Amino acid sequence: VVTTSYLTYNTSNGAVQSQTGQLLVFDFTNPANPVFLTYLQPSGLPGSGTGNANQEPYSNLIDQFYAFVASSTATGANTSGTALLNVISLASPTLPSPVAQVSIPQASILLSFDVSGTVLLAAGNTTGQRNPGVPDFDFTGDLTLTTMDLTNIVAPVVIATTTTQLQVNGTYYTAGFTNGVFAIVNNPPATDDSGPSSLMIADARHPSSILLYPFQTQFGFSGILTTTNGYLFAPTALGLNIYQLQL
Repeated sequence: VVTTSYLTYNTSNGAVQSQTGQLLVFDFTNPANPVFLTYLQPSGLPGSGTGNANQEPYSNLIDQFYAFVASSTATGANTSGTALLNVISLASPTLPSPVAQVSIPQASILLSFDVSGTVLLAAGNTTGQRNPGVPDFDFTGDLTLTTMDLTNIVAPVVIATTTTQLQVNGTYYTAGFTNGVFAIVNNPPATDDSGPSSLMIADARHPSSILLYPFQTQFGFSGILTTTNGYLFAPTALGLNIYQLQL
């Protein structure tokens, strides 16, 4: 599963006109010949807007039969909203069906997440994208971190949300180690678009009390984080950085 997520705007004044997000479902039974099955606009749930009027910046397959989708109630020409996590059943892959939705009032939008054991950590932002987009459509708010209990996959329960004092222009990569520790990569703040990205470690071993450890900044952090056997692989503009978790 993957998602599309974008907005349209008036080129004369930068005002947002609409927002769009769709969940796309593919069949990789034959990796050499993936097949597109269908798409879904995760609507029809309370607060999710109508049609495809919400951005869906991230999704992931959870426990084989469910897709989790990061989103926001922000819709149409209004980029202010409340962060959402949509749960989509893929029991019938050609007929994906929304089954639950979780809101995080402290955040305006969720941007990425990952799972470690039965704990999900979601990274969001306290604001939506700048609207009008002058000089750009950056996120101008602070990083938020939310833990959820996935003991019942179809009914995630928010455990805690931490609103940091760290201004970031989006958090598009989150990766969990097996012990409840997560790595995240943030874009630089809107005040320094050309600055370096930041790699942070979020300790959610005690999910009700999220700890954010000192982080490294570097130009070119990009791509998808991978965690395996206590190691973190992080692509950069200069190559591949490999870190060993010492927690």
